[in-house]
Amino acid sequence: MSVRNAVIACREKNGELLRSLVAGEVTDEEIEALFERGVDVRLRGHTDPPREGGRASVTVFLTITRLTVVDDVEREWELERGDDGVWRFAELPDCY
Repeated sequence: MSVRNAVIACREKNGELLRSLVAGEVTDEEIEALFERGVDVRLRGHTDPPREGGRASVTVFLTITRLTVVDDVEREWELERGDDGVWRFAELPDCY
């Protein structure tokens, strides 16, 4: 669910939603810099994190639209399971 929500936040350029999905602090400048790198992003697929343990690596397959270029990319996103059981990103996910 965290992966899908991150892509939605990036598509909508919703910094507050994206910030809520990250375990650590994220500055407005970091979010703005990320959002400036692309116009749109679509999730093509992702691997599922293991259901045991407190950390997971997820491979994410994205289609990114920049000003005049569309790229299919693969990213590795690291997640941490919080005390509340929710998976959050170890750092700001690179969705562009």
